[in-house]
Amino acid sequence: MKSEPRSQPRDSAYNDGRFQGLGVSPGVAVGPAVMYVSEELVAESTHLDGSEVEKEAAAFEWTVRRAERDLHKILVLARQRRGEDAVGILEAQLMMLRDGALHTEVLDGIRRDKLNAEAVLDTVIRRHRDRMLRCDKANFPERVINLQDILDRLLLHLRGGRYCGTIDPGAVVIARVLTAADLLLFSRSGVVGCSFEVGGVTCHLAIIARALGIPAVLCTSSFPAAVSSGETVIVDALKGIMIVDPSENAVQTHERQRQQFTRSEQVDKAHTRLPATTVDGVHVRLRANVDMPNEVAEVAAGGAQDIGMLRTGMLLLAGDEPPFSEEIQCGQYRRVVEQIRPEITTFRLLDLGGDKALSDALPARSPLRGSRGIRVLLSSPRFLILQVRALLRAGSDGLVRLLLPMVTTVAELHKVKRVIEKTAQNLLQEGIPHNADIPVRVMIKVLAAAFSAHALVQHAAFLVIGTNDLTQYMLAVDRAGGAGRLNSEVHPAVLQLVKTTVEAANHTKIPVSVCGELQPRRRYPSSWDSDCVN
Repeated sequence: MKSEPRSQPRDSAYNDGRFQGLGVSPGVAVGPAVMYVSEELVAESTHLDGSEVEKEAAAFEWTVRRAERDLHKILVLARQRRGEDAVGILEAQLMMLRDGALHTEVLDGIRRDKLNAEAVLDTVIRRHRDRMLRCDKANFPERVINLQDILDRLLLHLRGGRYCGTIDPGAVVIARVLTAADLLLFSRSGVVGCSFEVGGVTCHLAIIARALGIPAVLCTSSFPAAVSSGETVIVDALKGIMIVDPSENAVQTHERQRQQFTRSEQVDKAHTRLPATTVDGVHVRLRANVDMPNEVAEVAAGGAQDIGMLRTGMLLLAGDEPPFSEEIQCGQYRRVVEQIRPEITTFRLLDLGGDKALSDALPARSPLRGSRGIRVLLSSPRFLILQVRALLRAGSDGLVRLLLPMVTTVAELHKVKRVIEKTAQNLLQEGIPHNADIPVRVMIKVLAAAFSAHALVQHAAFLVIGTNDLTQYMLAVDRAGGAGRLNSEVHPAVLQLVKTTVEAANHTKIPVSVCGELQPRRRYPSSWDSDCVN
């Protein structure tokens, strides 16, 4: 890391030191600027002996798995703090790691040219980057930065290293390009804000900044030349501006705004301890959405009464290897059940195709075409059976429910229930304790499921309306693609689908829950659940 002196005077359009941008992580920060230039990683080239080739290929495979877990942690943060706005972007990055044009090219290059993984990876990544730069597409700059981020991440893992650097507490980091890894490192030193030039609302850096509560502004002008390390700067991510060398009055004003924002955040946090009751007196049972094991302890602190959906993909990826074994899964599930006891935990079955790092064990599929969830599990029954066995065992005390993602037909529900019945019979014959009567929830995520709700309720114990996906499919909008107001969970058509589903559930007197951005936003992402939704 190094500081750069101001190389040119400020643009006349910004004589007051005010730079307009876009707030990508809310809040206000005031502090001394630190101009940051990240260390450039240079790949080293080494020729391999014949005996070293397969070891190098295996090392690259291990590196890709570690990088996938890095990206999945960011994906979890995206879902925790911002719903699923950025999921599509992050999933695309995960797909790049396993893309045949990248992953296979590197392995082929190692074996064909007998070169080390660093050298081959660098060549392949740069070839893809140059191809992108030759295309005149507005969204390619972000893709190029993300591609470079992948290269740096893989190089670091290949070397068993990490970025290093220090920053004084209370500083504001200013950089043209700042990675999520950089910000995570600096957050430990007490950085209070950041401003950068390349990225977007859904880039990794913005996601990490929101998760860490660090105000961040994306500036569209070439501001690094107008800032020197040590100058006082204001990052006002509520208005999307950065002010360089502000007046004393501006500092005082923004300091009051910072304190007000902090108090507001504290009030919001305190509200999580209040009963979840509407203004007209209807109690709503609040349930938490959980991805990672360490989030389980935060359920009660976030105001939730139990777990309405635990995404098992990230739970299983918490270890060093993709743990598809029955014993590892069962152990993970039981640990969660023990923490939530005596409340019930609802485990969502593996969303293969949606959880990309799990998809390397399966043939290439596209979640954009709906190849995910139950559809993939039914076509790959080995994974389904392993998970069902583990969940039936973990639910032997009756504190487990199952949630099926991406169900569209009653036939799919019947197939899964037959797998559950057959698995329970096998466990009984083997003398293994289990619960053969675990309730099954169906998640209403697509139009076909909503319109078939009257049939699904005849065979499901619960319904869960996934408003995020339902909105996307109903309005033909990619919620990660900057669709803005077009992506509205309160669109009349979406609300009609919710109403149709609730009426079907009420008709058969089974519980129905809502999960997604339809509910008021809270500090802790959760689903809200009530047996009397109407």
